Amino acid sequence: IKYGRPDKKYCCPKCKDTYHNRISMDKRKYIRKVNEAIMKNYRILSSLLEENVKSIDMIDIVNLGYIPSILTSCTRRRGRMDDCACFDIKFKMSPTRIHCIEKIEKL
Repeated sequence: IKYGRPDKKYCCPKCKDTYHNRISMDKRKYIRKVNEAIMKNYRILSSLLEENVKSIDMIDIVNLGYIPSILTSCTRRRGRMDDCACFDIKFKMSPTRIHCIEKIEKL
């Protein structure tokens, strides 16, 4: 004996939830990975500020584990350095160097 609608896709709510959780698992993993990378970049920039480092070569910061493509905002400037930020830390970024690292004052 079948119960419910004749065109139902799942045998029970548990099977439906399991299916949808499995589908969205990849999205959640990707979001978690990006968030971890942003937080790692933030910790690296914060530690540089604590050491009063306002400028660093890209090679050196990448060796610390920084990922230059992971930012919370970036304004591309033609012929000049990009204005970038990682949460409340702003800086200027060129292909070879990060300059003017500073904390944004809270409002």
